Amino acid sequence: MAEEKRRAEIQSMRWAHQLGEQRNVRDVGAAGLVRSEADGAARLNEASLERWRAIVICVRRVAAAYNSGAKRDCLRVAEQSGHNAVTVTETGEGKPYLTAALEDTIICIRGRHRDGGSHATEVRLRPDRGDDATAAYVLQNWMQRL
Repeated sequence: MAEEKRRAEIQSMRWAHQLGEQRNVRDVGAAGLVRSEADGAARLNEASLERWRAIVICVRRVAAAYNSGAKRDCLRVAEQSGHNAVTVTETGEGKPYLTAALEDTIICIRGRHRDGGSHATEVRLRPDRGDDATAAYVLQNWMQRL
């Protein structure tokens, strides 16, 4: 009887030990996944920041093309120091503006149109849309209302 009891205890300990090992495998795998996701997000954010610099240059080019077509300086572009943001303002009455700010992989856009209406939207940086196309996409709706 004592021998049977001892075997039953050993079986229980093996079973519990195996469950503990399985738990450890899950925990290690989950921790690796979290690290991998965090590393991936950090890489995406870093790539977005690099793209942002190029997108701001493209915003300046789009504004310059608009001004060239208007044959006068209608739009001004200003970067907000210390922030990943750029503001485009119209020089005329009502002072329409559009501010685009990078937050991780999202461009947050807010602005005011000539008629006083305001808007806010978000655009995800997409790898299939180049920097020029992204700048145009961010500005086009607002510029059409000037």
